[in-house]
Amino acid sequence: MGKQQCCVVINDGDHPAWTFWVCGSDLILECGESGVAQDIGLGTPPIGISIWEGTVQAKYLRLPARYTGSYRALTDAEWARLRQGKAPWDG
Repeated sequence: MGKQQCCVVINDGDHPAWTFWVCGSDLILECGESGVAQDIGLGTPPIGISIWEGTVQAKYLRLPARYTGSYRALTDAEWARLRQGKAPWDG
């Protein structure tokens, strides 16, 4: 079973979708190698800023990490924290 992970992703539709404000040790390692949501295996996010939430089954030996999750819109409270330069999940 994988661990719960999340990250904020920005996608302008013309360039690779970048991850930032990552929460979860396995996802942090993956983002450190690439940072591009599609390269990591999170799929293509919606245009704009969204949060990916799901589980990551970490890499073992030569097997790639496996991701199960989905994108969602930020809540009003998360947007407010983001505008303050904070991670959305920082209370």
